[in-house]
Order: sequence, then structure tokens, then C-alpha cells
Amino acid sequence: MNSSYGDAYTQPNQFQPATFSQVHYQNPTSTRSNPAQPRTAPPPIEAPRPHSIAELAEMAKQTLGDEARPFKAWLRIAENARRDAKTFQEQGDLESAFIEFARAATIVLEKIPSHADYRVLLTSTQRHNMGLHGQEILDSLSGIKVSLMDRYEQWRAHPSSAQFQSAPGPVSNLPPQQLVPRRGIQSHGASTPSSSSTPSSSRSRASMPPRSRTPSPYRQSPNEEDRAWRERNDAIQRDDARRREASSADGARSEQPRPAREDDVRRRREREEEERRRIAEQRRFGQSNGQNQSVTMPQPAVVPPSVQYPPVSGSVTSAPASTGPIASHLQMPLESPTRYVIYQLKHTSLACLIL
Repeated sequence: MNSSYGDAYTQPNQFQPATFSQVHYQNPTSTRSNPAQPRTAPPPIEAPRPHSIAELAEMAKQTLGDEARPFKAWLRIAENARRDAKTFQEQGDLESAFIEFARAATIVLEKIPSHADYRVLLTSTQRHNMGLHGQEILDSLSGIKVSLMDRYEQWRAHPSSAQFQSAPGPVSNLPPQQLVPRRGIQSHGASTPSSSSTPSSSRSRASMPPRSRTPSPYRQSPNEEDRAWRERNDAIQRDDARRREASSADGARSEQPRPAREDDVRRRREREEEERRRIAEQRRFGQSNGQNQSVTMPQPAVVPPSVQYPPVSGSVTSAPASTGPIASHLQMPLESPTRYVIYQLKHTSLACLIL
């Protein structure tokens, strides 16, 4: 990831190793009581012991803290830690390089992936590159760890040997905000001498009997430290592999080719068109079946009953032969035909009598 980070406000107080210079202070105004007597060399200052892998990892963890930070602030801190680690490694300060590499690995593999803006501000390609950077930092840590473990084993075999490089001091119990970068002691005339370099302090140290080092019962053996570090490293690598798989799956879904999506839309439209065509054919088939039934099975025609009038020579009191709704509808409501026939018979009989 190409980025430049110049915001000093968001950078935390980084751990700076102390550099000790074996220069003994001498007051320029003081003179020897006997100039002819050769000057006795003061006892050598005992160099601090090298730290174990677990102690260095705890130092890196305490310098980070648990407070929430903006996403870009974590990126700046990781980049600065990685750059400082390479500088310390070139200078031969392996313990400081290990601490800075551990800080960068913790940020890149734990802090940044768990941040809320991780998938918002970074694309799938950038997340993949972030995982590659984390793997590179872990490889650098593994190379430095071998040298540190060898030096620690040599010190355990010969605790009184002073042929070791200066290591960072003990971890402070103060929170990360109150950790102050320590400066190296420079031997220039304007500097104030420390109490450990005065002749009185040297004489008091020489008069004290040497103390034997008692191993702490809480200190882990090198095998246990190596196993704990290996388990943590394996867990980080598993998490990194799982995140790479998840990011590759997300990228594959997001980068699906356009022709594939168009083919899906086209097939869905074809299925819908086929469904509509099938429904239309079913409807036409149902209508044709209804028409065939109406042709093959005609309804019987309704024949209205014929109107029957009573005969002239019939009985005068006889009722009409046909009764029913149609016959009653066809009858005239003015005058009954029976009375008309009786009237005609009366006039005919009268005419015959007159003649």
C-alpha cells in the first residue's frame, strides 16, 4: 500500500531503546592525591541481560494500548513501526527491531481487520495487499526471533558474561500515553553526570559483595516461550488465511463478469415469456372446447303450443281445449267467443222462424 504518513499528532509515543556508553565521569577540578600513583580502573559496568521473546512481545503490546483510534491513524502507526524496525535491524539493535515489527504485525493483522471502516475504506485488492504486508512482517519477525533466542540461551548458560548488546530496560507499568521515549546518554561536557558514574558510587559498588542470581520461579523456560510464540504466530497466520479467503470470495462476488449477469436476466425473461405463452394456449384450448360442445350438443328448440278454438257445434258450456301460459296469453281480454257463438245461434234461429 503506497501511502505517506506525516501527521505527528496521531503517532503514539514509540519505544526507543536506551544506548549506554561506558564513559566514566571525572570532575575536571579534582586532582589526584598522589600523581605518581597510577590510576586504578573502575570496575566495569555490567550490561543488562537480554530479554526473552515473551518479554519483548509484552513490551510491544503495552506500547499499543487498547484505546480506539481512527482507521488512518492505525495505518500511520503501522507504517512508522515497520520503517523504524528496518532501521533498528540495519543498526544491529535486534530487540528494538523485534518490538517494532511486533507492533506493526499486531496492527496489520488484528487492529485494522477488526476496525469498523476496514471494508468501507479498502477495496478487496487493498485488503489482499494488506494481508501480504502482514505476512512479510511475520517473516521478518521469525528471522529476528532465532537470533534473539540464541543470544538468550547463551546468557542463560553464562549469566556473568557482559558481552551482550544493551537491551531495553524493564517494562513500565504506566499506561501507553505516559511512556516517555528514553534518550541515550551522551558524553559531552555540558551534560550532568549521573550518580552511577561518580567515584563515590564506584567505590560503593566495589565494596559490595557480588550477589548470586536466583532464577525466578515465574520465568518460563525457552521451550515454553518458543511454544507460546509459535502458537500465537500460527493463530495469526490462520486468521490471515481466513481473511484472505473471505476477501477473495467477496471480490469474486463483487467482480462478477457483466455477460454472466446479462445471461441470467435473459434466461429469466425467456422463462417468463414461455410461461405467458403457455397460459395463453391453455385459455385458447379451453375456449375451443366450449365451442365444440355447443356445436355437437345443440339445445332443443322450444315449440310454442298451437292455439285451439272450440268448435261451433260443441257445447256452449265447454271450456277451451288448450290451457297454459301461452294460450292464456293469446286470449283476447274483450269478450268471450262462447257468448258470440250463442248470439249467432239465437239470431239464426229467429231468422228461420220468420221465414
